[in-house]
Amino acid sequence: MTTNDWLTISISGIALMFSVLTTVISLRQRSLDVQRNVRDQLSNIINELHTTFVEKQKLKPSFQPNKNLTPEESNRLRRIRNKNRFLVRQAVFLIEQLPMKLVSDMEYAEVAIALDTIGNIPQAELYWKKSVDAAVDDFYKSSNTKGYARFLVTHDRYDEARQIYKQRINAIHDNSDHMKYAKGELYRSWARGEAEVNSLSKANELFRKAETEYNSIQNTELKLSGLSNLNEAKVAVSNIIGRKI
Repeated sequence: MTTNDWLTISISGIALMFSVLTTVISLRQRSLDVQRNVRDQLSNIINELHTTFVEKQKLKPSFQPNKNLTPEESNRLRRIRNKNRFLVRQAVFLIEQLPMKLVSDMEYAEVAIALDTIGNIPQAELYWKKSVDAAVDDFYKSSNTKGYARFLVTHDRYDEARQIYKQRINAIHDNSDHMKYAKGELYRSWARGEAEVNSLSKANELFRKAETEYNSIQNTELKLSGLSNLNEAKVAVSNIIGRKI
């Protein structure tokens, strides 16, 4: 082969490599654009899910024993439930198209709550677990663990919930104010669950532990927030069991 032949082959090879590289970059960019579009859609859906949750909460005062909802309230509740069912299915569809690192722990938790409300218990549990796994630090891991354990309590899985509360509390070794608050919140949530199944001695023990954690916090605002949450939990429990705890 002559020098010109080798030169032609070399140029052709370089051109082919450049073409392949350009194609790879183009495909990669297209993939990123698709992910960005899906990510934006998910943000909008999560916002709408939160809005429907707030709307439903506003109707709660109407849910009283021996009180029938008005036709307007019934229609409004039906619309909210149908919208919620559509939104949560859309959220799951979008999340499944994204790598886990592009979905936040709070988004997993929001979807878990919504899945629970439409009766999809197995998938709700899966998303609670994802929210714990996706947490960026121990504070949010504790918060999401509390949500997951509370979910188990509401479905009468008390022993599993106790184990999860205990494991998470024992895993906290950071004595910062935020982690004391997180620990107090875990004790408070666990105590409420025990009180709801009439395990009042255990509930009182856990409420005391929560109070100890809150009172050890140096930041006044954070301490008062924890103690306020504790008082609200005790009032809620007292209303359930019919006496002060």
